[in-house]
Amino acid sequence: MFKTKKAAFQAALSSVKDAVNSKNTIPHLANIAVERHAEGIRLRATNLDIEIAAPFQAEIGADFSGFTFPAKTVTSIVGAVDDGKDISFEAVMLGNKLEAVTIRSGRSRIKVPILPLADFPILDQGELPFAVSLGSSSFIRCLSAVDYACSTEETRHYLNGVFLDASEAGLMFVATDGHRMARRLLPSSDVDDPIESMPKVILPRETAPLLVKHLPKDETLSISLSEFRIRFAAGNIVIISKLVEGTYPDYRRLSPGSQRSAPGSVAPN
Repeated sequence: MFKTKKAAFQAALSSVKDAVNSKNTIPHLANIAVERHAEGIRLRATNLDIEIAAPFQAEIGADFSGFTFPAKTVTSIVGAVDDGKDISFEAVMLGNKLEAVTIRSGRSRIKVPILPLADFPILDQGELPFAVSLGSSSFIRCLSAVDYACSTEETRHYLNGVFLDASEAGLMFVATDGHRMARRLLPSSDVDDPIESMPKVILPRETAPLLVKHLPKDETLSISLSEFRIRFAAGNIVIISKLVEGTYPDYRRLSPGSQRSAPGSVAPN
């Protein structure tokens, strides 16, 4: 089916496995999909709230067919392969049906069960009407400066995320748990496209650290979004997330002296 280098496959695996929830009761969600994408092949994982996809270099055979493999099992197998070695995934057929794959590296051969790709959920569906481009490093810097202040209380779910508030001045990142607030402004001069019409949305607190960790630095970051979903693409990484539903409070009124505070200031407790 395909052959790749350990380093290439492991890099893609490391990028997507954070979207796997191994404690769920849905078997597919403990798996990672291997599928064709553009002219190549990629890995994709989701927990139904977040989806991460990453391509990798591989020699793809004519018999390639998409499938999903158990994330924990294959991560352990790949980790045990010697650095610099090739890894091959070979089909195990039952009649005309792909039943399993055999992972081969050197003298090692390990049969791994699979689940069909057709049943694997996809978050990257439907039109996302608004799009903007900016530097990934600037976005990551602003996001990592405020996400610590997100609330963890489920009673006020609308505070469980980073509020993205676009205006002529730029994109304001806001997080608060009701006791403290962090704000950071990304100036409009650092954004490639007009941003004033961007919907005001709440990025879930679980998504923020994944963006900081996995989005490549010093790349052009393309963001597309609707009122319910947001998509980030930079380099070879694509991260899609649901958004927090609800109305974020007027953060300008939550902090004493906020009118006198400079953009990017952190409110005291």
